[in-house]
Amino acid sequence: MTPEEESAWRELSQRALEPNPLFAPDCLIPAARHLPHGPRIWLAAAFDGREMHGAVPLLRVPAINRAVEGLAPLRRPAVTSLVRRLRFDGTPLLDRDRAPEAADALLGALGDARDALGAGLAVLESVGADGEVLGMIRDAASRARLPLITYHEWTRPILRSHEDFSSVLAKGAKARSTLAKHRRRLEAAVPALAVVDRSDDPTAVTKFLDIESAGYKGRQGLDTRSHRGEAEWLSDACRRWREAGDLALYTLEGAGGVIALHLMVRAGTGWFEIHRTYDEHYAAFGPGSLLHHEVIRRVLEESDTSWMDSCTFEGNHPLEALYPDRHRMTTLLLVTGGRIDHTYARFYARAVRALGSMSVVRERHPRLGRMVDRLQKEARSDNPSQ
Repeated sequence: MTPEEESAWRELSQRALEPNPLFAPDCLIPAARHLPHGPRIWLAAAFDGREMHGAVPLLRVPAINRAVEGLAPLRRPAVTSLVRRLRFDGTPLLDRDRAPEAADALLGALGDARDALGAGLAVLESVGADGEVLGMIRDAASRARLPLITYHEWTRPILRSHEDFSSVLAKGAKARSTLAKHRRRLEAAVPALAVVDRSDDPTAVTKFLDIESAGYKGRQGLDTRSHRGEAEWLSDACRRWREAGDLALYTLEGAGGVIALHLMVRAGTGWFEIHRTYDEHYAAFGPGSLLHHEVIRRVLEESDTSWMDSCTFEGNHPLEALYPDRHRMTTLLLVTGGRIDHTYARFYARAVRALGSMSVVRERHPRLGRMVDRLQKEARSDNPSQ
């Protein structure tokens, strides 16, 4: 990619119909440089002259040998927009002034991938379903006469700006009492307890990696450092976000050092919450929740933020209890190939209709529900290069 193309990409990310910094150059260029499958990441882009009007990353996989959103493995060559291990958000970038044309061009590029990459299926994972981008993609698929199947739908917690801050956080007397008790106990155990803005501190990312690796994620091989190249990706991406003024990194710390960290990246007028961790030596005091509440309070009361997206996985009950609003998400399956791919698509369409929502499956078939939960847990920790 030339510097001019990168600049056009950056400008597109700033005027996107639905901002997604995780599909912007400051996130994806470090991914291409540091992740093991980085050289295999493509960027489908819609250009008019030197201006970029649409973009979505792609990774070719010989077959998706994992349970994609709870259904059976998709054993056909495909391209997926899941180019990193963690989903967070996969909404394509579309120029707000040229969105329909950009959507047409991107779907044309996905069709080209059928020949260039030998993949007749495209999986667009974790696309926001509340905004206009999803409708643009559906309309473009209809114009191109390409089958587009809703593969899975769910909601994740989000916080929109509320005038009455006290009604948003720690709802209920019991929750407020528990939070206050934890803070008093932690203040008694750790002198000089404070929340500190470390957004401009390059060493804070290293501290985050240290604490995350020392906790349960490290023991289970789920931490950032356990996956080759991810620590380098995070450090590089945070450096770029910091230089652009788009990084927010808060710590809860005291005389004994850092206890918890909360990392976010700006997305237009809102924030994507990317990573959270805490020192498990202080787990009994709920330091992660204490910091989380304080970060939300500061962001809502001290800035012009209009929303905060938890960017979490489906079924994260603690965050669902904390955040009062919901953001609808969907994963789409676009068919660009021949008869076999169309057959697969029809099979999955029937499967989706037969199974219905996973909540119904869990209610009617508890054993199957437990199996799906296990497969989804494994899927969330999968490396997309496998």
